[in-house]
Amino acid sequence: MQHSIKTYTKIVAITLTLCLVGMGMSGTAFAERCVDNGNGTVTDNGAGLVWQKNTDQTHDWWGAEKTASHFAPDGHTGWRLPDGQELLGLYDSPCKNLMTVAPYWYWSSTIYAHETGVALAVNFSGGNFWQPRGNGYYVRAVRQAK
Repeated sequence: MQHSIKTYTKIVAITLTLCLVGMGMSGTAFAERCVDNGNGTVTDNGAGLVWQKNTDQTHDWWGAEKTASHFAPDGHTGWRLPDGQELLGLYDSPCKNLMTVAPYWYWSSTIYAHETGVALAVNFSGGNFWQPRGNGYYVRAVRQAK
């Protein structure tokens, strides 16, 4: 009986140690994946993208494209409206926790192939849908990380 208590205690100690190491590694993984650059941008190293940190005001789709392309707080060029996959990736990314995110629609650059009057928008309170390009939704600029 005494032997099984020692074995049980060792198993619990090893399990606890592995859990604590795992928690430390996940925190490190977050810190390595998501970086607040201190200049109004957040880098998602997992996706290879740099995101605008703050939510811009609402625009129709054309205004959103223009606003995103003129965003340049870090002196880099190449800022644009994200495509649908990138924006959906941000929705699932832990990096969005470093940003101001309105629980509403954000424009993507993805236009519906069968109806060019609509584009994909992602709702950050859940979901995505094809929306008329004249609607006013939020802008989140993105560029490739260098």
